[in-house]
Amino acid sequence: MTKPFDASLKQIIDAHYPEWVSFLCEALGLPPDTKAIPRDADLSTISPQADNLFDVLTGEKGILHLELVARWALDDLPKFQLYNSIAWYRQKDKGPVRTILLLLRTETEPKSNPLTGFYTITDEAGVYLQLRYTVIRVWNLQCDQLLALPPGLLPLALLTNDARGRLPELIEKIDHRLEQEKVTKTDHEELLLACNILLGLRYDMDDINPLFRRFLDMEESSTYQGILNKGREKGMEKGLQEGELRTLRAVIFELGEGRLRALSTEYREKLASTVDRDLLHKLVLRVPSTPSWTVLFSESP
Repeated sequence: MTKPFDASLKQIIDAHYPEWVSFLCEALGLPPDTKAIPRDADLSTISPQADNLFDVLTGEKGILHLELVARWALDDLPKFQLYNSIAWYRQKDKGPVRTILLLLRTETEPKSNPLTGFYTITDEAGVYLQLRYTVIRVWNLQCDQLLALPPGLLPLALLTNDARGRLPELIEKIDHRLEQEKVTKTDHEELLLACNILLGLRYDMDDINPLFRRFLDMEESSTYQGILNKGREKGMEKGLQEGELRTLRAVIFELGEGRLRALSTEYREKLASTVDRDLLHKLVLRVPSTPSWTVLFSESP
């Protein structure tokens, strides 16, 4: 509940905002003739969610903040700075938040402004906000070194530059390694499915899918079925049929997001308006082997 003095002061500020603007600008050292107008101050619509956060329990205490970056957007660094700040604010007793950007393909990094490890915002007085981050460019890592790491990191080995030309051999090695490690059937399946999907970031899926036919049947994949089942459960509250349709659309978008260009407004609306369950199911199965959203939708009836 809002405290009484908060509410009353807000009412005064709203009614006398020009005076408050002058007062605040003077405190900031801005020119006395600076103009400003009120805007909606409600931030409840912002629901930031980082990719991964980890509490550090030993040594240098703090929080690890990991962002997986498959496609770059102009507001990514400001967004990551926000995530970092909120993570620190909510649990500042944990220590500093250390941000890591894991770039999954060369196209990720903005060519005009390569990532330097610092995102800095300045004004006339100098730096007033800065994010320090670490960049890991997967393509520069050594494939064989990654293959020696625990199973959960194995899919990254296929995205390195030195994996090119060795994919059939490497997929065999990963499958063999998972058998040696005696991971569960579900984990084995999920890791191979991750390998298949991640390779779509760098290669044509028409060339990649045949390499997995011996190891993975996507249509029978428990992971894929799990995505559908989860969506069905959520959709039951508003009707099972509509929930399943929404789930199928979400799966299509999720599978294509990492390897195809951004979905245009035209195709986004087309996907949202598609109510044919069988067609949506067919589109889901086509996404991994389709070169673009245009081809995917042009092949549909």
